[in-house]
Amino acid sequence: MKYTNIYVACHKQANLPITSKLYTPIQVGTRHTKQITTYLTDDTGEHISSKNPFYSELTGWYWIWKNENHDIVGTSHYRRFFTTKESRATYLKSAIKFAAGLHKKRYGLYYTRNIDKWKNHILDSEDVTKLLKSYDIILPQQKVFKYSVEKQYAKRHRIEDLKLMEQIVQEQTPDYYSSFKEVLGGNRLYSFNMFITSWELFDNYMSWLFPLLFELEKRSNILVNDTYQKRVCAFMAERLQNVWLHKTQLKTKELPVIYFKKCKEDHF
Repeated sequence: MKYTNIYVACHKQANLPITSKLYTPIQVGTRHTKQITTYLTDDTGEHISSKNPFYSELTGWYWIWKNENHDIVGTSHYRRFFTTKESRATYLKSAIKFAAGLHKKRYGLYYTRNIDKWKNHILDSEDVTKLLKSYDIILPQQKVFKYSVEKQYAKRHRIEDLKLMEQIVQEQTPDYYSSFKEVLGGNRLYSFNMFITSWELFDNYMSWLFPLLFELEKRSNILVNDTYQKRVCAFMAERLQNVWLHKTQLKTKELPVIYFKKCKEDHF
């Protein structure tokens, strides 16, 4: 039986909607905050925990890559989890409403404050095993924009960083450059830095991703950004994941994501 672990990135204590041993919470950015003794932390062994303001959840993914080893590895967040359990009727109804402009929440993303109702809808080990027999990687439902991925980045972030990353990709991994241009010119994007795949593919992705991000960190004037825009390496990783997927042409399975909204009574 293959050993599977899905890591849940947390920056503070959270009322996590999980009971399965499949999921392991990991505190990210531990060097900048009080340690949660019941969670794994990203500041032991080989780590980049101090870089969390720039890398966000990726300091946790780096720690996993350098300090763990599983047959199957997944990434999630303390408020976002994959699901297969929603009924097809509800899913289609959500898609139709979204397409018609009647619903502000995007297709493939279920918002809820009801942990008790939805915690049993979170992806389980049986689901993972079954899906990965037919697919290489599990991903969130793609976002579809009304304009290009490049234009969307320019609207939300510093376009100078994206142009710099284009230059870095062309210099360091030129065989990925055409995929970079295809992704940025398209209008679809896998987001959230979430996935479940084999350790071999995870290692391949991390080995390609982090050298690019480290070079971006070195060349970009990150410190001029506000607190939100300092997370440039995390934002860039979302785009680069799509570049890697375009180049590798893996067999992908898209799943909806449950988004547990903030509640006054919990720690989210």
